[in-house]
Amino acid sequence: MRFFIDKTSPTTSDNAPTGWQDSNFNITLTPSDALSGVASTKYCISSTNDCIPNIEYSGPVSISNEDEKYFNYFSTDSAGNNQPIVSKEVKLDKTPPEIQIHYPEENKEYKSLINKMVYTITDTNLDSCWHSIDEGETKQYFPCTSGEQDTLDLSSVQGENIWSIYASDYATNLSSEEVTFPVDTVNAVEETTLEDYFKFYPNPVSDIGNFEFYLKSPQNLRFSVYDITGKQLEQRVIEGNAGENKISYDFSKYPAGIYIYRFKGLEGNIKTGRVVKK
Repeated sequence: MRFFIDKTSPTTSDNAPTGWQDSNFNITLTPSDALSGVASTKYCISSTNDCIPNIEYSGPVSISNEDEKYFNYFSTDSAGNNQPIVSKEVKLDKTPPEIQIHYPEENKEYKSLINKMVYTITDTNLDSCWHSIDEGETKQYFPCTSGEQDTLDLSSVQGENIWSIYASDYATNLSSEEVTFPVDTVNAVEETTLEDYFKFYPNPVSDIGNFEFYLKSPQNLRFSVYDITGKQLEQRVIEGNAGENKISYDFSKYPAGIYIYRFKGLEGNIKTGRVVKK
């Protein structure tokens, strides 16, 4: 009578890539056992690395869902020896960062030199950001945070300006956005306006709303709020500073509906807009 003793666990190799990937990929498992032979190979995929492999492996496993996951597997031989569970971290990100340039505005002519760019970059896997004012020939890297509106200090020139901003994530997905705008200081008429940069958020609003705007010189602004029928609900004088300004206003005291805000500047410049109160 012949019999064999097999106390050695099988081994399994894989081709799982390391680091972030930017396109779908397959994981191939290659089990091996020199004595009793491989009986089965099982795997599982989870986001918390706590799953026990329970899916029979029959061929390459496709990874197509974006996320950071764990691919666990083990093999069993014909003698019942189990390989210790192997865990591989797999990362897939096919979506490039989203870039928004809020200021300056595309193709808008400015009568004074512009010294900043206001932007938002959004990506859950954001790696690096850079900007250029010479159509990409020179890169200037800067720290960036996903989902936050931020400002870059830049310098425009007389004539046409092309400002670009770039963002890359850890999977090397790349995005870019550019804004082209002319500056004409030669034929400029001295003025102070709220139109160069003005933003209200959030809209709709449930309580605190924020007004952001830019003034070329300090001035007092008359701020008013009206209901949809034109009835004035509030009026106050706000001291505006040269450069960036941010004013918060509490809309929670008003019932749900549509309201009108109005800013009137020193030289009669007026900015109005609608607010939806939830």
